[in-house]
Amino acid sequence: MGHALILKTTVIVSSLLLFGIGGTYLGLERKLFLSLFLAGVSVALNSINRLFCSIFLAFEKAEFESTAVFLEKTLVLVFGLFALIEGFGLVGIFAAYSLSRLVTLFWIAILYHWKIPRKRFRFTFRKLRELFLVSLPFALNIVLGVIAFKVDILMLKGLCTSQDVGLYSAAITLITGVAVVGEMYKNAVYPVMSRQFEKEHEALKRTLRKSVEIVFLMAVPFSITTFVHAEFIIEMVFGKNYAEAAKVLRLLALSLPFVYVSQVLGITLTAINHQSVRPIVAAIVVVLNIMLNLLLIPHLGIVGAAMATTISTVALMFIFTYLVGKYCVSVTITRPIMHTMVGGLVMLSLSIFGGQIPVAAMVAISIIAYLLVHYFLGSLSCIGIDLSALFSFGIKASIENKK
Repeated sequence: MGHALILKTTVIVSSLLLFGIGGTYLGLERKLFLSLFLAGVSVALNSINRLFCSIFLAFEKAEFESTAVFLEKTLVLVFGLFALIEGFGLVGIFAAYSLSRLVTLFWIAILYHWKIPRKRFRFTFRKLRELFLVSLPFALNIVLGVIAFKVDILMLKGLCTSQDVGLYSAAITLITGVAVVGEMYKNAVYPVMSRQFEKEHEALKRTLRKSVEIVFLMAVPFSITTFVHAEFIIEMVFGKNYAEAAKVLRLLALSLPFVYVSQVLGITLTAINHQSVRPIVAAIVVVLNIMLNLLLIPHLGIVGAAMATTISTVALMFIFTYLVGKYCVSVTITRPIMHTMVGGLVMLSLSIFGGQIPVAAMVAISIIAYLLVHYFLGSLSCIGIDLSALFSFGIKASIENKK
């Protein structure tokens, strides 16, 4: 932890100094310079906060991370609203983010000091070098991952209009938001898999199988709901001027199950100490995405970019599936996954043929039908979810509240 803080601090200070020199050389306007600098400070503080949270996850103390995230989001909302009301503009918004993350850092540091066992820190250049080399695959994977799923926007800027870029960005923002659910599950299961890899290989295989089943079960309702009600979602969030983004959102929604499963398979490779292959996979996906965009965007515009992203996502999942099968255990289509497909078809049929029913009611009905399919087929109990127990707990809590 101590050596990681030294590495991060060195990178952060160097980056902010380079930005200061670059901003001065380019002659940026004062408010713009201050806004961008505060944005950099906010990113830096978030990086340190994530380091502390990774320690919490390593000790399987996810509740500490949850309280930190809740505190940060609450403070951002409060400080951000204050900045907007007082008219501080962009500078105030980024200052709100920086201040929120600074307060959160103090809270996280206190939790770390009180709750996490640790040894006395002794600095060595050898340990610093080892940590730097070990961290390189992770850094490369993050950079290449961002490029893989942002390169389409850059290519749209060169091949299409600004309006097209705005429409595509709106759709991709919604999909990224929905993908956070899978990200949260991935972060929660990662330390469990890492521990099992050291001592319980059979338990690791069971955890992987159940994780794939769970994230697939979660992703399908998101995918179908977004696919069927794309126009409604776009107009509700961005307004009628963005209605054309619905066709992009519909295509990207098809990729959600593959995204969720890829997140679990990718973190599995890291947990079993094969993180070095992930940058190679990311590089392959980047090349594939660029080639598909060059082929499809000139003919299909933003729809072509969405198709390229979806195809790249599917390819990523199959590559991860092959690698996980090679190094750990084969990922197969199990009974709960088959039941999820059946439930998805039922959900899709209800959503398509219930056109006269209000969207909110239709979504609720289709999700209930989806869960009932799993319940009657017995697949929820296979992956450790007892719907009847949850239901009885809800009734019991309701009775107790009335008393």
